[in-house]
Amino acid sequence: MTILQFRRPPLACNMACDMARDMRGTTDTPHSFAAKSHAQWRAALEEELGSERFGRLWTTETPEGIQVEALHEDTPGRFGGRSLAAAAPWRAEAIVDAGGDLETVRDRMRQDIDRGVRGLRFCNLRPFDLDYLLDGVDLTLVAVHFDGGDPIEYGQALLRVTHETHTMARKVHGGFGARGHGAAIDFARWVRVEFREMAATRISTVRECEAGCGQALQIGLALAEGAQRLTEWHAGGFEVNLCSRAMEFEFALGTDIFLELAKLRAARLAWAKLIAAAGGDSNAQTMRIAARSSLRSFSKRDPWVNLLRGTTMTFTAATGGADSFCLLPFDACLGVSDAQARRLAANTQAILAREAHLEGLEDPAAGSGLVEDLTNTLAREGWARFQDIQRAGGLAAARAQGQVQRAISEANEAETRAVRTRQRGILGVSEFPNLSESLPRRAANPEPFAAARLAEPFENLRDRSDKHLAAKGQRPQVFLTCIGTHAKTHPREVFARNLFAAGGIETISGAQDKTAAALVDAFAASGAQLFAIVCGSVEDAQAARGLAQEISALGATVLLTGGSQAGADADRKVGIAHFIHEGADALALLEQLLDDAGVEA
Repeated sequence: MTILQFRRPPLACNMACDMARDMRGTTDTPHSFAAKSHAQWRAALEEELGSERFGRLWTTETPEGIQVEALHEDTPGRFGGRSLAAAAPWRAEAIVDAGGDLETVRDRMRQDIDRGVRGLRFCNLRPFDLDYLLDGVDLTLVAVHFDGGDPIEYGQALLRVTHETHTMARKVHGGFGARGHGAAIDFARWVRVEFREMAATRISTVRECEAGCGQALQIGLALAEGAQRLTEWHAGGFEVNLCSRAMEFEFALGTDIFLELAKLRAARLAWAKLIAAAGGDSNAQTMRIAARSSLRSFSKRDPWVNLLRGTTMTFTAATGGADSFCLLPFDACLGVSDAQARRLAANTQAILAREAHLEGLEDPAAGSGLVEDLTNTLAREGWARFQDIQRAGGLAAARAQGQVQRAISEANEAETRAVRTRQRGILGVSEFPNLSESLPRRAANPEPFAAARLAEPFENLRDRSDKHLAAKGQRPQVFLTCIGTHAKTHPREVFARNLFAAGGIETISGAQDKTAAALVDAFAASGAQLFAIVCGSVEDAQAARGLAQEISALGATVLLTGGSQAGADADRKVGIAHFIHEGADALALLEQLLDDAGVEA
């Protein structure tokens, strides 16, 4: 099984090979053990875990309903000998918002280039400002991309810059975000003549990804738009090979390493199949991928965790075969990023490329049973989504019929449900939030990135708590007491504390060894309106009913964790209003608790 494939084997790899040769014949190696079949491994797992637990763990489901098994067979090679890697190490890129003060924009841009950024993605750019911004930039080393606007004007402005700087336009890399299919044919021809290495159009699924679109549908949408562009251009006399090379595909990456890595590989595989069917050669079958980090996975609260998320996304782009990757700064949700945030974004890619040596890998996931199965599954499912769109009459017709929107909505709802119930935790937001954190201050972004961020509903609750703190001098509070042994109550106490903090609710601890009367007095003196009882066992929960009844009589909202479903009716009769348990809708519960505590919406 091949796990890592280096373009140039490092010294450590050669040393490991020498050691393996020296040990051969003296020590048993994995190759000397009898091979086990997939069925044998499955049977062994089921025996070890038990039928019930095995049934729960054997398969997981992605937000768009794709089943993923827990056990995967080794895949000896790549798909038909095809590498699913990029042609060269990925290029680190940065977004350049040219809508502000030009001198400031240029200074920031040059700082990014000095830190190793080798691609600039311009937005809100006026074509006549390009000369000033690119003055002194080596366009043979730094790629340029243009989002929005008129691609023809940008192309002419860029051509003028190359003439003024005596740069060969055919050595400039990058692309144009051209959208109009009909008008783009002549533009694509012109780009091919003047800028041989630049993409004449970008096919992007970023907007759909930020709305919650599943990985397979993203592939299907990219294929559908690519096929539509290919058909129109080819009908206009553009050769298939040139059509493919004139396109750039843009994908946003989330934090699920294996799923997103497989998405990029599957997209390459499916596009190669489409171009091969159209008569394209092997070079034309290579998909040019420009990846970027998904803001959907970023958080405004505890934004420094975004550094970890960004590192994960960069690793995914590098190992998944992206040609370029744009990592948003960690403070992108807060407003205009400062110099430190942009520096960390650039350094993250530089460290992974040069110190972790990811730039020296070629399709490192090849041979991994998990990744190869996911790649194959997503390629197959993505192709099926592509066929569904074609049967509907093409991408425009599928959108008009609501087919695409429904699929995105269903995947978004499934993913959002997992976040609401904390089955999918968000570090620093729904898991281990820091109520005393001080957020960095950033200038407001006049055109913020659009994304249905997963953390936002919980962050809205924290905003309510912050406003209550500013107005009343304290946060909403819950008085928490434990009944039972510490060994049994402590895990549930930690679970409850994290839950309350996710809604901006501060926890006051009541001593575990106090009598019921003392707890009632302590609660009355605390000023809290919420009372939580953490029980170590069902018997402890039954014993706590008397305390719950006394607290409820004071007008407080009582919560219980550690009870049983069978005893829920009896618990409600004594005034227990809410039950804390895994799988509950945490967001809805916290919204209700803030209402009960008198926190304004």
